[in-house]
Amino acid sequence: MNQIENINYTSILKYGTIVYDGFDSAINDIDNCGCRPGCSVHQVTVNIKDIYSLCRHEGKVAMDIVSGLALLYLTVSPEEKGCFYLLDKPIVLNPGVYYNIISLYGSCCCILACSGQGEKVQVPAPIEGPLGMSSKINISKIHTLFYQEKEKGFNFKGEAHDFLELTYIDKGRMYTSIDGSTIQVGQGEVVFYGRDQFHSQWSDNDQTVSFITLTFDMDLSAPVLFNKSHAVDNDMKALLQKIIFERENNSLYSEDLILCYLKEFIIKLVRNLLLEKVITQQDSDIRSRIDNTIIDKCLDYIDKHIETRVSVPDIARSIPISPSYLSLIFKKKMGITVIDYINNLRLEKSKDLINTSSLNFSQISEKLGYSSIHYFSRQFKLKYGISPSEYARSIKR
Repeated sequence: MNQIENINYTSILKYGTIVYDGFDSAINDIDNCGCRPGCSVHQVTVNIKDIYSLCRHEGKVAMDIVSGLALLYLTVSPEEKGCFYLLDKPIVLNPGVYYNIISLYGSCCCILACSGQGEKVQVPAPIEGPLGMSSKINISKIHTLFYQEKEKGFNFKGEAHDFLELTYIDKGRMYTSIDGSTIQVGQGEVVFYGRDQFHSQWSDNDQTVSFITLTFDMDLSAPVLFNKSHAVDNDMKALLQKIIFERENNSLYSEDLILCYLKEFIIKLVRNLLLEKVITQQDSDIRSRIDNTIIDKCLDYIDKHIETRVSVPDIARSIPISPSYLSLIFKKKMGITVIDYINNLRLEKSKDLINTSSLNFSQISEKLGYSSIHYFSRQFKLKYGISPSEYARSIKR
């Protein structure tokens, strides 16, 4: 959706100027600009809501609102994205600026004074007015919603139905067959089943599994969702928790909130997946540069937040990219997992603090985000073969 800008000296500077002495003064400015043919003044009534063509004059154009509410669209080229302005004061456009006027509500009337030859050009695609939003995803109904805790070695023989299904693994691991292809779905992952897709589910004989199942009607076409499992970040997990909470509490408008949370969950997931798809479809050089930029942003975030409990979803959200894609390219580029890198950096920072600061081990542990001094000491010894106290004594010799 396009944003409406206010007309002020700075915002309009690229396209023209404000006329503070009124519209008549603007006409005088145009008459003195030396363009031929001379200035023509006329009123126009506008009731269109979208833009299909743009006007352009060789000379200046003055305009002001007469009645109603008008939105002025300005751009330097039909191919370049322009801006919408609320036309609430007289202005003069520079020669060659492309423009058109639409009505905010109902119809509006504007007065224009134009100089020089004019032309009207078609835009490559209709430009929608900035007001009015409509949903591009409609989830009309949820058929079933339940949380299941399955025993070891459970086996669901399968079904197909004419609505969509989502299964999110909360604990454990399971396998699913979709039209004959087997997919493993781990804890924190989600799988979608399309309309009329036959699917079965089962777990290992030594594995219990707990999962959320949602079946629903949705009019979004999103092939990227289907026939594979997807990692879910903390924001999306929180939405699923809200869905279960509303189902269990069944408060006023709980059903509406559940539909909203489900829509948000799907939008966030599709955004992540489509971004990754765009990256992977680039040629190797471009993809490498994008991946390097992601790694640089990741390392910068870790360095700035090393004294907090940094998580992969937090880092991914700051870039933004999905946690699973970040983990994949980080391991590929750095030869180490994100978590291992964070742990190593924390331990290196702890050595620096032992060496250069007056903090005791408890303070260092807390400063670097460790859950306890005991966990910090254990990790330090695993990494360096000696305890923090032994290291401290060794550097003082």
